[in-house]
Amino acid sequence: MDDHDKILQAFDYMNIQHVPDVGYSRGITLLWDITEATIEPFVITDEEIDANIEASSTPPKLFFSIVYAK
Repeated sequence: MDDHDKILQAFDYMNIQHVPDVGYSRGITLLWDITEATIEPFVITDEEIDANIEASSTPPKLFFSIVYAK
């Protein structure tokens, strides 16, 4: 997670959702700026993050899915 702290500071992001490394997997990290979007993760497993995203500039909510299969 040290690498992620550097990225958070470099981009001035305030929020992070992380799925840790498992075996050969390098994990998944989702970073966002809370002033630009609201992200509500609702499924988090060792292989995926599913979330609803509501951007400040785009009124409708979006469904976002990140999958990292082993």
